[in-house]
Amino acid sequence: GNCKLDVEIMSSPLMKIFSEESKRVKGLAFHPKRPWLLASLHTGAIILYDVRIKTIIDTFHEHDGPVRSVDFHSSQPLFVSGGDDFKIKVWKYKERRCWFTLRGHGDYVRSVQFHPEQPWIISASDDQTIRIWNWQSRKQVTMLTGHSHYVMCARFHLTEDLVVSASLDQSVRVWDISGLKNKNFRKSDDPLRMQGDIFGQNDAIIKFVMDGHKRGVNWADFHPTLPIVASASDDRSIKLWRMKDDKVWETDTLRGHFNNVSCIVFHPTEDLLLSDGEDRTLRVWEMTKKNPIKTHRDEKNRFWIVIAHPSLNIFAAGHDSGFLVFKLDKERPPNTSFGEDLLYIKDRYVRMYEFETKNDSSLFSIQRSTSNGKPSSISAMESSGSVLVTFTGDATSWYRLYRMQSKGNSEQSIRGNGLAVAWIRSDRFAVLDKFNTVSIRDLTNSKIDQITPPFPADNIFYAPMGRLVFKCDDKIVLYDVDQNLVVGSEKMKDLKNIVWSSKNARGWAAFICKNQVITSDHNLQKVNIFNEGMKVKSGVWDNNGIFIYNTVSHIKYALPNGDHGIVRTLDKPIYITKVFNETIYCLDRTAKNREITIDSTEYMFKRALKNRRFGVLKNMIKESNLIGEAIIGYLQAEGFPDIALNLVKNDKSKFQLAIECASPKTIDIALESAQALNKKEVWVALGEEALRQGNQEIVEQAYRQTLSFEKLSMLYLATGNRDKVKRMQNIALDKRGDMDAGYFNSLLIGDVEQRIRILLGSGQPQLAYITAITHGLTDIAEYVKENSFSPDEQIPSDLIREDSKLLLPPVPLLSLGKENWPHTRIPKGPFDGLFNDDKGSKSVFADMDVGEEGSWDDGELNLSDSGENSIEEKSDESSGAGWADSGDELEFSDESVDNEEKEFVPVPKRGSRIGEIWCNNSQFAADFVAAGNFSVAMQLLNRQIGAVNFAPLKQFFKDIYSVSKVYLSTSDAVPSAESFLNRNWRVGEVNRSLPRHTFNLPQQISQLNNAYKAVTGGKFTSALTIFTNILLVIPLIIISKEEYGDVLELIKICKEYILALKLELYRKDLNAEKNEDNNQRMAELSVYFAQCELQSKHLQLALKQAMRLNANIKNYMTAHSLAMKLSNYNLKPADEKLVTKVLKHCENKGLSDTIDINYDKLEHNPYVICAKSFTPLFFGSDTVTCPYCKSNYSPEYQGNLCEVCNLCMIGATVSGLHSS
Repeated sequence: GNCKLDVEIMSSPLMKIFSEESKRVKGLAFHPKRPWLLASLHTGAIILYDVRIKTIIDTFHEHDGPVRSVDFHSSQPLFVSGGDDFKIKVWKYKERRCWFTLRGHGDYVRSVQFHPEQPWIISASDDQTIRIWNWQSRKQVTMLTGHSHYVMCARFHLTEDLVVSASLDQSVRVWDISGLKNKNFRKSDDPLRMQGDIFGQNDAIIKFVMDGHKRGVNWADFHPTLPIVASASDDRSIKLWRMKDDKVWETDTLRGHFNNVSCIVFHPTEDLLLSDGEDRTLRVWEMTKKNPIKTHRDEKNRFWIVIAHPSLNIFAAGHDSGFLVFKLDKERPPNTSFGEDLLYIKDRYVRMYEFETKNDSSLFSIQRSTSNGKPSSISAMESSGSVLVTFTGDATSWYRLYRMQSKGNSEQSIRGNGLAVAWIRSDRFAVLDKFNTVSIRDLTNSKIDQITPPFPADNIFYAPMGRLVFKCDDKIVLYDVDQNLVVGSEKMKDLKNIVWSSKNARGWAAFICKNQVITSDHNLQKVNIFNEGMKVKSGVWDNNGIFIYNTVSHIKYALPNGDHGIVRTLDKPIYITKVFNETIYCLDRTAKNREITIDSTEYMFKRALKNRRFGVLKNMIKESNLIGEAIIGYLQAEGFPDIALNLVKNDKSKFQLAIECASPKTIDIALESAQALNKKEVWVALGEEALRQGNQEIVEQAYRQTLSFEKLSMLYLATGNRDKVKRMQNIALDKRGDMDAGYFNSLLIGDVEQRIRILLGSGQPQLAYITAITHGLTDIAEYVKENSFSPDEQIPSDLIREDSKLLLPPVPLLSLGKENWPHTRIPKGPFDGLFNDDKGSKSVFADMDVGEEGSWDDGELNLSDSGENSIEEKSDESSGAGWADSGDELEFSDESVDNEEKEFVPVPKRGSRIGEIWCNNSQFAADFVAAGNFSVAMQLLNRQIGAVNFAPLKQFFKDIYSVSKVYLSTSDAVPSAESFLNRNWRVGEVNRSLPRHTFNLPQQISQLNNAYKAVTGGKFTSALTIFTNILLVIPLIIISKEEYGDVLELIKICKEYILALKLELYRKDLNAEKNEDNNQRMAELSVYFAQCELQSKHLQLALKQAMRLNANIKNYMTAHSLAMKLSNYNLKPADEKLVTKVLKHCENKGLSDTIDINYDKLEHNPYVICAKSFTPLFFGSDTVTCPYCKSNYSPEYQGNLCEVCNLCMIGATVSGLHSS
């Protein structure tokens, strides 16, 4: 009794990992590689668990009655089970089924086991036999007899041809099965095999019989490496037997259990033995001292089975109401940072690992103690060279303080007792004792102060700036030692460690709990909680301020803002010691330093996104493979669908993101995706978003795709397109036969006669007659009455009103035509043009759709072929003689001021007219035009851009003036009321008002896109008109500072295209004359055309045309030069073939020209084109420019009207366009 009491006091509890409640567990088996555990229940069920994530994987049912034993195969996806139904079953767990059943035993099957190498299964049964089965042939190999009572277990030796068995006949037997193994290798006709088969002598023989127990033996097992057998018996003892040659003897008897011992197992790597029994205890025995060093007691349950994992330091034990998985000690190697290096403990030595040099050296040994204690933690202060090591023993804990004199040795250590220790600063540390007091000690371990925690504490941790963290049950308290003040507290369970990012007040802290990571600032204010399903093992802050931590199976990250995720998976647990960039330094469970490479792209991307570091994001998107549903979903959730749009490839996802962006910049992407998907619901969504944005072109296309005829009619009406409403009426009547839709459209356009015809055709002559009479169409009414009414049919007089009027829809003030509704200018975002293939262009104009290639000169390589394309329309611009003699000129009169001296009579002051207010508040010419002050507007344009020819601006002036106001009719007797439209109406003050915009930059960008398409289609005259109109409208736009750069670029684009188109149209005119004398000039013009700064597609077409023309006139050197330039582009296969053909032909003919043209073929001297003479102006020569469009001219043209903009005087001095 005294001995038992001493054992219980000295024993330490086990570290429980996982426990499960179920019916009685009689058999357990660990998977050899995976963290799986099989448990066989008394109910007949077999349950497969994942002990790492603590969940059930699968359940197997086929046994009738209790299942007493299970075992995994060492390499195949199989397990075997034996039960009280006398059956042995082999299962394929991947297929979740029983593969086959072995029958032969006549009573309960007590144990089963796979052989580690041979295709054998051994089974022990209450029928007093041991049988070995071949699971491949599904036959019994041999049967071992000799026991006279139930055989409780039979086990193979791991490496030798031996079997051990235990029986209730009080004996343990060891069998030699080498004969069975040799039998498998003999041929079937071998005489020795035939003799063995007849007499049964060669399969297995009894080698040892060990009779020493006084009662039945429940279990026996081999030591994994030594010739030792252990046996557990109902006599409450464990016996150890040693085998040598042909002898066996008992070496020791372990006593401590006070009831039947059910099972035993040797520790796979250490000199320990585990046992459990019906005394409700689980014990760990040290083999050398023969004493139990740890004991676990369960007052409610008897234990039946205990097993060890073959490679991991974990064990499992089954009892009456389930099982538990446990390990004996902590496996985390004690470690701490020491400046830029690492201190850690291995084999009772404190070692240092230098991350930079990867040098690993031993510093000093830690003191051994008479107590059975192990080092549990280490902490250090580099500035003082001091190291604290804590130890945990059987029933106590203590610490030792080491002072390092130099690298590799230390002074004599100082020991002290305490539950926990923690540094306060480099020369002070705190010790928590069992009386809940904390003593402050110096480096001589002398007590200099004492504090009492505000709550009962069971652990203390270091905190920067002279603070401590007290762990108190389910919360922590941050305590300032110097001020004796509680700084903050937070609820927290099972805190294991705290990692600080820095030692100042601006850093972060990470609290590592059992199944949680909690991050906060240094005052516990900003708290983020990350819950985990598995235990958190370790973690550190990396050099970017991101917390990297790991569980048993994953490395994860946590950002200070609360985002977290998985970095990579792990095969085995590690303990992270440092993270630098994409390298993780860690210790494994054997305290070996390792390095793991990770991909930090995901969390660095999220960090840059939160910090709005868009430059970093752009580089990461370009250089990394970030495409994935997780990152796209994250961007959507964080409100960045525009960035996600750059990553997604799937059309459906791309469409959803483009719609979610709700931006005019992404509506075209949505259109492309809708065309690829071509589903009704997609077109409906696109139409709704485009309508919200006012993009009538896409709205129209969406309505057409969904056959929304009524919506199309309303769209055409709202945009002032009456012709298309009329077309919808015709479609409804002629093609669809829909009278209701036809009547609806006739109402929209005010077509009374058509409505009458529809009513007649629908059998409604009375309504047709009333409609005709109501609208004053008496002749038609009489015709309807005569031809459709019966003689006695009359229309009630009260249905016809004499005061009725003609009902017509309002006439639109301004028809948009193909233009979209104007909207607010959207500034360029940081990701606009990110994936643009044109590396040289970064503007908003670079990614425009230039349309499909049309009627360019693209014939054969033969100048004599009539390959010129006809121009569909030719615009003959009439310059006009000015506005002074125009009959529709708006008249203005200046108020005269009478300067004669008169008697003063006070009169009320006249208020300012709205036009005067607009002029006083603005410096934009457009605002003066809206106010009707044309003369001042022209003066402003002359001063700003040098405008002298205002005839091209006439219509634009009239449009601005007319749409700046509306007239509201009240009654016939009262004139219409004039109302002015203000663009800053929200201000609410009349004296600060400004007129509404008529023209804006987005409108002109839309027109630019139309012009590009016209150029691509070969409609040069139409394109020239559009580019010219854009150039004329720009001075009349209210330009913001943000738009100023885009406006200048738009002017440059228009200037380049107008010049290029004038060159090409002039060449076409010469070509139409069919005169070979024009070949030289035509060749020059084609080359100049190809030198203009155009869109990539247009440059390719121009170069191809110039190359072909020069090749046809045998200018092989020029053609070769143009072909070389063309080859630098990403060409179509047909164009590549053409270029190769030209290059080869020119080289064969010799690189020379038959006609000399004014062109530097080698391009040694850069030049510009004179917009008047169409001749090159080489670098260094004198030039003059248009002050507005910057077109170049020879000096002789100074003072003339610019040929490009047709608006300004060449060489004039100006102030430049005004911006707000």
